[in-house]
Amino acid sequence: MKSKLMRMMKTSTLLTVAAAIVLAAMLSSCNAPDTAPEQTSQRPGRVNPTGAAEQSEQTNRAVRAAVVEDFSGTVDAMSNNVEMAAFLGMALVREDSLSTGTESWASLEMTSERFALVGESSEVMVTSLIDGTAENTVFYMNRGTLWVGVKDRFSPGETFTVQTPSVALSVRGTAFSIAVRDGVTEINVFSGEVEVRTQDMSGEPIFDEDEVQTDISLTAGQSVRIAVADGVVISVEISERASVNAPQDVREKLDALMPGTFPDSSSGGGTDSPGADVTIDLASQDITDARLTEMIESGEIPQDVTVLDLSNNQIRDISALGGLTNLEMLHLDSNQINDICALDRLTNLEWLRLNNNQISEAQIEWLRAALPNCEIVY
Repeated sequence: MKSKLMRMMKTSTLLTVAAAIVLAAMLSSCNAPDTAPEQTSQRPGRVNPTGAAEQSEQTNRAVRAAVVEDFSGTVDAMSNNVEMAAFLGMALVREDSLSTGTESWASLEMTSERFALVGESSEVMVTSLIDGTAENTVFYMNRGTLWVGVKDRFSPGETFTVQTPSVALSVRGTAFSIAVRDGVTEINVFSGEVEVRTQDMSGEPIFDEDEVQTDISLTAGQSVRIAVADGVVISVEISERASVNAPQDVREKLDALMPGTFPDSSSGGGTDSPGADVTIDLASQDITDARLTEMIESGEIPQDVTVLDLSNNQIRDISALGGLTNLEMLHLDSNQINDICALDRLTNLEWLRLNNNQISEAQIEWLRAALPNCEIVY
């Protein structure tokens, strides 16, 4: 009897607890608000079209700095510390880098109104940040050549900068090129205006011997050549001549991206203005010694040529080039040249390429002594 009574008491206690729980749940339901609480994990753009969606769009813009729109040759990318081959449509996000091999290039699209074309043997890192409503884009360029075209106007507070190891260039809606080689930065402006100042990658100013920082403005048709050595500006040369100085396939790409902006990019020539560069591109034409001499004697290569590209031909004897004393830039990569004595007469040369030939180091040192103002890439 006592055991039966204990079981009845336990059962009664359990029923009482269950009833209490049910009653508490009913009371809680009665006091709950009429609308369900807002969910905190919704898909972007579903809850607040003017808030969450806008924030998502800004995040996308901040992350994607540029897209690989086209390329030719060998183009590699470093993304999230992983090296890979670039591909069409590849998105470059903050602090991704792109490098090109010889005879290679890559076209990057930032927006439908802004592009950058990375030339051969170049290395750039791109970054784009959103600061409030303004976008700040920076191209960090260690070496090589970059052509930039910006068709639209910047919004208030928006910036676009190209930073080399020694120069910062601020874009103001323009088209220009910038080349970096062995401590020398050369900038050519084809339209609009750019601001140029000497500073290192961390933003610290670089001064000349008089402790003056270079800070200049360049307008369409102007160019500047800035040389820095051991952290000191040693020369700043401003010219009223701007030259595309690009291989034919690059010129064609530039003309397709911004028709009429880059000087005679479709034909490969220079500008028609007084003092403009006369550019002749004869790369990869199977030119022999005899043909080269014939072209110079006939005027097919004019005496006033200032930029001449003879790379990737079959040239061994370059003695005929000695009479082209107006030359400022000469490309002779990938030929069969073994004697460069004739080049010491080209005292106006500023840039000479001699990669992949049969030239000794002693010859190069001799030529450097003969042409102290010429940058020789060998």
